[in-house]
Amino acid sequence: MGSGTNMLPCGNIMFSNRFIPALFVWLCAMAVHGQCTVPGNLNLLNRSSNHIKVGFTSSATYHQVSYGTLSFNPGSGSQSAWITAKVYQANGLEASTGYDFYVRDSCSNGSVSAWSPYFAQSTLCGVAVIPWFESFDQEAFTQQS
Repeated sequence: MGSGTNMLPCGNIMFSNRFIPALFVWLCAMAVHGQCTVPGNLNLLNRSSNHIKVGFTSSATYHQVSYGTLSFNPGSGSQSAWITAKVYQANGLEASTGYDFYVRDSCSNGSVSAWSPYFAQSTLCGVAVIPWFESFDQEAFTQQS
């Protein structure tokens, strides 16, 4: 790096401001997130009227799952503790409701990946409880001709 080059700090790494802005943002994100890759291949393993079980792929040891009703922002809904399994089951969900799931990794160097793209899934329909009462106290029905 020659003299006279303006440098912008980004985490522990310096990048030249001669890069185009989009590339600088990407490089800065890489410096902040380190080499921690984003988990992928979120998929449905099982679901019922009150739970959804998802799986995903990742090369990291620790993962965190964030989920909430459709279109929530990751990190603002329910979040799991850091887990080592590449499977997560969200329990206590509402029947017939759509949920988004996101996953992120924690790498050995202490950095955290960005959240994965969302995976949308809905719970199954629940049992309908209808207030139904039949007293059978009406007069007899007659057949009409």
